[in-house]
Amino acid sequence: MGRESKASFGKKRPRGRARRSSHAMTLRPALRAPTSKGGLRKACPCATFFKERALPCLPLPMAESPATPPERPPAAVIGAGAMGTALARRLQDAGYPVAAAISRSERSARELAATVGAGVAASEMGALPTRATLVLLCVPDDQVRCVAASLADTDHPWPRCLVLHTSGALPAAALGPLAEAGATTLSFHPLQAFAEDTSPEAFEGIYVGLEGAEGAVAAGRPLAEALGAHPFVLPEAAKARYHLAASMASNFLVTLAGLAGDILDEATADSREIDGPTGAEALRPLLAGTMRNLQDAPPSAALTGPLARGDEDTVAAHLRVLHTHHPGALPAYAALAAETVQQAARADRLPSDVADRLLTQLADAMDARRESGPGDRGP
Repeated sequence: MGRESKASFGKKRPRGRARRSSHAMTLRPALRAPTSKGGLRKACPCATFFKERALPCLPLPMAESPATPPERPPAAVIGAGAMGTALARRLQDAGYPVAAAISRSERSARELAATVGAGVAASEMGALPTRATLVLLCVPDDQVRCVAASLADTDHPWPRCLVLHTSGALPAAALGPLAEAGATTLSFHPLQAFAEDTSPEAFEGIYVGLEGAEGAVAAGRPLAEALGAHPFVLPEAAKARYHLAASMASNFLVTLAGLAGDILDEATADSREIDGPTGAEALRPLLAGTMRNLQDAPPSAALTGPLARGDEDTVAAHLRVLHTHHPGALPAYAALAAETVQQAARADRLPSDVADRLLTQLADAMDARRESGPGDRGP
C-alpha cells in the first residue's frame, strides 16, 4: 500500500464501545447476533457484503473430540500484494474461511476476494466483517501503524481477535492501537521471498518468526503449523538483526546474480551466439547447484572456488579485471571476498598464512582504487 492509502485507511470513524470479556481470548466467530436496545436483532452492518443470516443465540458447543478437525476462525486479509495474496490462498487451502479482502485498490481487493471466495472486497477498514476474528495486515512496513490506527477506530469485537502483521522488521508493538482496543497482537513473519504469483506452496517447510506477548505467540504457533511452516520465537530486541540477516540472504543474492549476469553479458557481447543464453540464464544452473549444496551442508562446507582454495593467482586476475572493466563492482567484490576468506579460515579450510595474503591482496586492490579515483577505469 502506498502513501495515498491514507485517504481511505486514515479516515476516522466513531469509536464503538469495545466489548471486553473476562474470558480468555477465543478465535471462534460470534454466536450471538447484535441486538438493538429493545432486544430485537439489528441488520448486520456488512449485509451488503455478506449474504448470511445472523445465528440464533445458542449455547457453546461441547469440546470437540481429538478426531474432529479444529475449527478455523474466519480471516480478513488486509493488503492484496504478493504476501497478502499468497497468504490468503494458503489460509484457504488450510481450511481457514477468508471472509474479507481489503486493499487500497478496490480492483485488487475484488481479484483477491474472487480467488479465495471472500464475501467482502473493499478499500475501507469499515467494511471489516464482524465475524472475522483473525486479521492479517500484509502491508508495507511504513503503513502498518497507520492501518492499525484506522482499524482500531472501527466498531469491531477486538477483544475476541488475533491481529498480526507480516513485517520482519517491526515489532508487535506497531499494532499498539489495536492492543489498546483489546486485540491480541502478534508479529508473524514468514521467512520466505514472495514475488508476484508466488505459489501458496511456498509456505511449506519454511520458518515463521513470531514475536509478541506469550499469549499471542501461543496463538500464532498453530496458525504457522497449519500453513505447513515451522514457528520460532524472536525477542523484540532481535528483530532488526533478524531482518538484516533475512534481507542479506534474499535481496543480496538477487543483486549478486544480477551483477554477475551483467559482467558475463559484457564479457561475451562480441562472441555470443544470437540464440545463446543471457548471462543471467547461463548462471541459473550454477545458482541452483549452490543452493542445493547449502541445503545439505553449512555455508563453510558449501564454499567452493578460488578463495576457498587459496588460489592467489586467480584472485589477482579477478582484481585486475575489476579494476580495468568494472571498477564500480570492486568494493562489493572486495568486501564479500574478505568475508569468504574469513569464513574459510574459521572452518580450517585455509591456512592462516594463505588467508592473510589473500586479505592483503584485497586491501591493496582497494587502496589502488582509492588512489586512482572511483570513476577511473584503470590502465
